[in-house]
Amino acid sequence: ANVPEEEMSEWLLPFFDSLDVAFTVAFTVELAMNMLAHWCYPFFSSGWNILDMLVVALAYIGLAFENLPGLKVIRILRAFRVLRLVNKLEALRLLLSALAASI
Repeated sequence: ANVPEEEMSEWLLPFFDSLDVAFTVAFTVELAMNMLAHWCYPFFSSGWNILDMLVVALAYIGLAFENLPGLKVIRILRAFRVLRLVNKLEALRLLLSALAASI
């Protein structure tokens, strides 16, 4: 269907904003549970956990400062959320580790 761009943005942008908040909250809860389960040294010794913290922090910066100059860079960096999922998929993590080791 051919929907004018203005009409689409009326409902699509708020929808994506809501999804952004929902995923940020979900990732925050997951990160908090991980921090409680692996307290201090075990948590901070994993590079994946550090990446998780960075991604969640960038998500909050992007949500808090929507009119911040350079926000597009922060929004692009938030795309690294996908890398958080790599931590959960053992086969994909193994593949990326092998790729990184080969470089």
